[in-house]
Amino acid sequence: MTKTNRNIDVWVSYDGKELKRQVIMHKGENDGIERAQADYPHAVYRDRLSVEWIASQIAQEFHNEVTSLYKRYDGSWSFANPHDPERVTTWVENTSEVKRLYSTAFIAGYEEEVAKRDEAARPKVQPQPAATPATPTGATVRVKNVDRDNPNQYVYYLELVDPTYIDGVFEIKDPLVVYFEGAAAPETPTPTQLSSYGASSTTPGRTTAGSSYAAYEATSKPPQRPRKPHGSYWKKQ
Repeated sequence: MTKTNRNIDVWVSYDGKELKRQVIMHKGENDGIERAQADYPHAVYRDRLSVEWIASQIAQEFHNEVTSLYKRYDGSWSFANPHDPERVTTWVENTSEVKRLYSTAFIAGYEEEVAKRDEAARPKVQPQPAATPATPTGATVRVKNVDRDNPNQYVYYLELVDPTYIDGVFEIKDPLVVYFEGAAAPETPTPTQLSSYGASSTTPGRTTAGSSYAAYEATSKPPQRPRKPHGSYWKKQ
């Protein structure tokens, strides 16, 4: 740790009436940081009681080191400055407060430095790129465009991507029509006629231009919530 400046005027005010509290705490904090750096990682104190104990020991050493500059071995005092007697008196009479200020700051500096070094040593989790969802067959049907001019039937224009078996993107010629209540069904059911809910549509009749416009006029507003289709079919082009 940094060598202590033993001059009493560093730790007590010029007039000798009060401690320089911030200076004492700054010394304690720096000593705590340096001690943690010296202890880390194998000799570091992990529990608060141990840190408090070492802080109190070093605080006592700090106080004694400053005092020893002025106190002779025979117990008498030696002063080079006329203000020193009053300063040393304040220093000695406030021994408990000096140790409290120093220890509190030492503990904070020690624990903060240990926490900082623990965080730096913790393995960093590398973000993984989002996986591209795969289809069970490896093939994907994509919607190129949707025609919703008629609120009772939507026309979906599709394309097929199957890179293992098809070169490039295959555009499906016939669009898929999904119709709802209020729209006429196709005239003749075909093998390719589908239902969005797993069953073939059995409603006969094919949507004509006249019936589509009639349905559109009858339902002038778009649906306020998703609706369940009545069925679907491929619209021959």
